[in-house]
Amino acid sequence: MRKLCRLLLVAAFAGTAYAGPSSAATIVWTVDQSESYLSLAVPDQSVTIGTTTATIQVRNPSGSNSGPWNIGNTAAMGGTLTTDYVEGSSIEFLSGDMFGLVSGNYRPNPAAFNPASTNTANPNGQFTNTTTAPGVFGARVRANSLADAAFFNFTSVDYDIVSTALGISAGSFAANSLTLGIASADVAFDGLSIIFIGQPIADSLSTITGVTGTNTAASGTITAPNPGGDPLLRRLEIPVSLPLVLNLQGTMLNASASGTLVAYAYVVPEPGTLLLLGGGLLALAASRRGPRAH
Repeated sequence: MRKLCRLLLVAAFAGTAYAGPSSAATIVWTVDQSESYLSLAVPDQSVTIGTTTATIQVRNPSGSNSGPWNIGNTAAMGGTLTTDYVEGSSIEFLSGDMFGLVSGNYRPNPAAFNPASTNTANPNGQFTNTTTAPGVFGARVRANSLADAAFFNFTSVDYDIVSTALGISAGSFAANSLTLGIASADVAFDGLSIIFIGQPIADSLSTITGVTGTNTAASGTITAPNPGGDPLLRRLEIPVSLPLVLNLQGTMLNASASGTLVAYAYVVPEPGTLLLLGGGLLALAASRRGPRAH
């Protein structure tokens, strides 16, 4: 028994002596598509497009003109995000390789855009039909509550997330220190002609980038959701509340994004933890050998 106690003490000392300060490990988290989503909101606002000033209203692709925009404004998220992570101490978000999942079929269909079909209202080409296509976000744009001015379809939406090193206290960190949002998205606008006004929004097929901002939701969490079955599994949850500015063919629209980002990863134990575990196993093995013969 004395020898066993000595072995355990030596193993414990070795673990603490060689553990040293905690160091960050690069952890890739997998976004849970069933728990993660983002919703866009665009309030009614007065804008000037070319020579036309109008109150722009974003509404559902079909149905009531009174709002709100609640069909085509929410999409699940998938992909991965990469962090430098120190268990129970800090997390730094390095990058996100995240994407929006298709939420429905919306007008216009990018495949119907013909850049060679031009006119005065559409100098860069136009859509040749009114078919729909899978999209992440889709809506109808109205002008001055009078008539539909355009349809839009956001496809191939990619998200990013970055931060400095954030301290973790009792499993929480400052989510309002994150920069996140749309890294890039393909956007199709199908403009419509309005009586007495003409076509204020031209047909277009373009890519927007850098639609990001500082998260305003206060705190994110990192928890061990299943310590009994998977003691190294961690669950990351980030509430999203984000002011954004969308570029409508050179006209800036105030918008916002809200939702939840949930991701999972397995953490790597610190070297000291591994040494303690190894020392304990060695001591256990030694205790089972029994006394030596003299």
